[in-house]
Amino acid sequence: RNKINKTIYLTLGDRAKTIEQSIIEVKGLKLSPITSQVQEKLGLMSKKGAIITNIDPTSNAANAGFKRGDIIVQIENVPITSPTDAKKMLNSNYKKRVYVNRQGVIGIIVI
Repeated sequence: RNKINKTIYLTLGDRAKTIEQSIIEVKGLKLSPITSQVQEKLGLMSKKGAIITNIDPTSNAANAGFKRGDIIVQIENVPITSPTDAKKMLNSNYKKRVYVNRQGVIGIIVI
């Protein structure tokens, strides 16, 4: 108004940082989605998968060899894109082959 030019400076925040990420628990594993920050920090090519953020030390998952920081990328022949996918696949009493990315190396853990 009044034909006065004004310069406005603003900083845009990352909305993803303000949204609380849900943690899903299954078989003694706490799983979180892979955020952009985690993807960048670990040098991942994709945000698909579920990262293990904690393990119940008395669980079968701990005994099977899962480690904090492992990324579940596939269970049996099904690619995992989120913690919800992993929970759906692991919610059974049958043993399953779980493919994990551990520091860039894919391994198989049976649980």
